[in-house]
Amino acid sequence: MSRDITYEEQNKGYCEINGINGIKCKNYKLCKAILPDWWYECKENYLCTNCHMLFGTWGTNNGKGELEFEDILECPICLEKRLCVSYPRCNHKICISCFKKCMYFNEDGSDEQTDNIENLKKCCLCRK
Repeated sequence: MSRDITYEEQNKGYCEINGINGIKCKNYKLCKAILPDWWYECKENYLCTNCHMLFGTWGTNNGKGELEFEDILECPICLEKRLCVSYPRCNHKICISCFKKCMYFNEDGSDEQTDNIENLKKCCLCRK
């Protein structure tokens, strides 16, 4: 993948936590991460470390990295029409709220205990 100057110009953001201007992660709608301007030169992608580790090909993962987003689909879990995201290892799409509950244990992303840890991070529709 070569450097995408158009993407960089159209996806500038500001990180209030670190106080830096930078480029939005390709999965920004989900993770809200802002990458420093030097990121591509070092990593050769536009994925934050968390997205690369969870959804990409880091280690033994076989995900696609950049997730697909689609506006106003009916979520097969909550049945609400919302912005939906595809699972990293299949093409099923669910709303971001339900995705976060399945991937991060709950909607706010905190790691509260659950009784069924082996099923987390798998697609809730096909179990991939």
